[in-house]
Amino acid sequence: MQHCAILIDGSFAKRKLGSNKCYATATDFDDVVQTIKSHRSLLGKQLHRIYYDDSLPLETAHKQPINGGVVRFADNPVAFRSKKLFEDLSRQAFTALWLGELSFDGWKISSQGLHDTDSAEITVFRTDLLPQISQRGVDMHIGMDIAALTLEKHVQMVLPNRFAFTANEQERNLCKLLDEQVWPEQKQ
Repeated sequence: MQHCAILIDGSFAKRKLGSNKCYATATDFDDVVQTIKSHRSLLGKQLHRIYYDDSLPLETAHKQPINGGVVRFADNPVAFRSKKLFEDLSRQAFTALWLGELSFDGWKISSQGLHDTDSAEITVFRTDLLPQISQRGVDMHIGMDIAALTLEKHVQMVLPNRFAFTANEQERNLCKLLDEQVWPEQKQ
């Protein structure tokens, strides 16, 4: 029997399944996986594992350059939601979490803070500053694990969402079809 693995890009999927008012839950992800597994092209294939990749929430604190003060990212509701989601996903059958890290890379001025002006100077307010945060360690890990899964013949098919880097054209077409059917338009 052929085995397949499903890869879910967590940051992409959270945006597709949720919104600023209605956040994606582990149940939403399970619904997506069930939809993928029930697709006619996968009948007769055994699920090896679902790999969910994302980053742990940023939990550092950093001084804000205007008016002082400290921003504690661990106190942000996004950090709490992410931890809860990861905890719930870790309890789902056949699910493995690949969690990279986020790093704080400083502050940037938002596009609203850079409004059009004829003056050579602008006024920047504290609320115009946005943290620069980048993800580390997820993409490299995914690539190495996909290579290991396929080269060691643990799976014969890898089904990524959003990425079509599968072994053959038939699988790329299946991934494209699944992406179109599985990921609804972003919720408002």
